[in-house]
Amino acid sequence: MKTYDAIIVGAGISGLYAGYILKQKGLSVKILEASSRLGGRIHSLEDFNGQNIELGAEFIHGKNSVLGDLINYLDIPLQRRVGKSFIYYKDELINYVEAENISSLNKALQFFEDYDSYSGEDTGVDNYLKQFDWYKDTQSILASFGVEYGTLNKRLSIKSLSLEEKMWSSGSGDYEINTPLSKVIDFLAQPIKKDLQLNCQVELINWNQQTLAIHANNETFKAQYVLISTPISILKSQAIHFSPFLPNNYLQAIDKIRIDIGAKVFLLFSEVFWPEGMIELVGGKYCPVYTCKKTSSESNIVTAYLFGKEFIEKAENEKQIVDNLLNDLETIFGKNTASKKLVDYKVADWGKMPFINGLYSYASSGSNIHSSTLSNPIENRIFFIGEATSTNGHRATMHGAMETAENAVARILK
Repeated sequence: MKTYDAIIVGAGISGLYAGYILKQKGLSVKILEASSRLGGRIHSLEDFNGQNIELGAEFIHGKNSVLGDLINYLDIPLQRRVGKSFIYYKDELINYVEAENISSLNKALQFFEDYDSYSGEDTGVDNYLKQFDWYKDTQSILASFGVEYGTLNKRLSIKSLSLEEKMWSSGSGDYEINTPLSKVIDFLAQPIKKDLQLNCQVELINWNQQTLAIHANNETFKAQYVLISTPISILKSQAIHFSPFLPNNYLQAIDKIRIDIGAKVFLLFSEVFWPEGMIELVGGKYCPVYTCKKTSSESNIVTAYLFGKEFIEKAENEKQIVDNLLNDLETIFGKNTASKKLVDYKVADWGKMPFINGLYSYASSGSNIHSSTLSNPIENRIFFIGEATSTNGHRATMHGAMETAENAVARILK
């Protein structure tokens, strides 16, 4: 039986990037992916009525990162998201410039810019905001803050968020590319295609011998190192067993790192009914955040972000989710503006995605410490990589996941 230098569990961006580097360095690698496709939480759907949509990760947050460098190397233009942002406030649609002249809105928006200056005791974002007299009037707008981090404000720790934001080093602005993100995945996978095995679910990792034994699909794979790149939700579900058990501090870290469920919903309309140049709308009664392309020539798709289990629980099925969103949009833009123009829709419910079962980790109480624990290898043989193990402020990002792969590989090669 062949013994590999490294087995990688999961073929998301961190697993593929780790395999790509290790292969370049001359190590033998095997990547075991439980699902039938590559990419993990990057999932490009390239023919949604002739258009590309990103069912999962989409925006590149800052361009000064390993991902930004890779995209540049691939000669793919990075386009900064610029356009108009609107707020639905007290039954009126207003732009951000107008919002600055409304005291309560101005203070709420200022929080979005200044939260990293928080230095008090650990508490939830929602609990912190409740002390302000402008909180009640701006709750629906403030809800969009939690969506950015993949959950609700009541679950986010403002202290952990502040600590992570202070470490952020990737630059400002959100970017996107004019080609499917799957092209990045394909590039990383190309040199290791022969070392990839899909539909191969790892069930047990035995680490009581000098050589690791990884059991999957009634096969046993042996390696000197194992890099586990599955989402934290999979580790929390104990879908992968370890013999002997993981040390208690690792078990506690896995238990304490939080991840929520949620969905991205894509609504394709026959024509635009929203303001020209709008790229973002916050403050919906049902959905806190909607995004769209700057011009109708680019796309007539509105994307809704229902992040947090409460949003999903409000609907019994996909049709009800869509109906709720259409009602929400018609509350904002007027009767029959949305429902009669709907052509098609796609619901990407990440809580139900096999072998993923969630969005991405978020800053909860003590999450910085728990991610740090998980980022350290066990006996320099078992490595946990992926966005949930990011310790430099880049949690929940594609480049943060890639950085954890780089760190693990550096330790292996040391």
